Amino acid sequence: MTGRRARHSPGLVLLSLTSLLLAAGSAYALFAESSPYLFAGNGLAQRIEVLADGQFHPGLSRPAHDLVLDDCVAVASSLYGLAMPTERRNAALRTCSSAATGFAESSPTYAYAYYVEALLAAEHTDSGALNAALSTSRALAPTEQWLAELRVKLAEDHLAQLQPAAIAGHEADLALLVVSQRGIRVIARRYAALAGFRERITAIVETLPPEQQRRFVAALRNEIAARRASTPATP
Repeated sequence: MTGRRARHSPGLVLLSLTSLLLAAGSAYALFAESSPYLFAGNGLAQRIEVLADGQFHPGLSRPAHDLVLDDCVAVASSLYGLAMPTERRNAALRTCSSAATGFAESSPTYAYAYYVEALLAAEHTDSGALNAALSTSRALAPTEQWLAELRVKLAEDHLAQLQPAAIAGHEADLALLVVSQRGIRVIARRYAALAGFRERITAIVETLPPEQQRRFVAALRNEIAARRASTPATP
């Protein structure tokens, strides 16, 4: 046994070194692709200004595109983005719309890019584009919980604009979150906070098996208890 280990150990060392080199090469490639965009500024504010100027140069990889789309989401929905001067914010949104559309065209399975397209369509009150992009995002990534959470919030914020196909997709996203460990807390939180949401999610929960219904009720009770504990007592 000892001799066999000795004979194989050089091969194992070589395999380990090869794996390390491949990992280092991948990390360097991502760094090299992303650095023209990331080093345009030291933080979110500077990168958003780059988007507003339209002078960014994203890399070719999916992770490099993710970085740009993350900042586009921040332009549309973060406090910093919402507080920007209107002209600069609109310029950044135009760059983001072009970027998201370009990313989706170059990679038709890129569900996150379609979500960002939907988010930006909502900014411009383009109901047709909102519905189409939301539906495409869900068709491409029906079980990605983090994307389902994003789509649910966007759909809930613009529920009146949703067409039947998008509503069906939205309900499927809700059902996905209700049966997941992380998503059930998100849904319970929204249920406790928004009265208008309760009837719709109750109808979905009632279609689930009894055990999953009990899990949702337990999550809801925990959320209500947490809210009561965090509310200061009235003197």
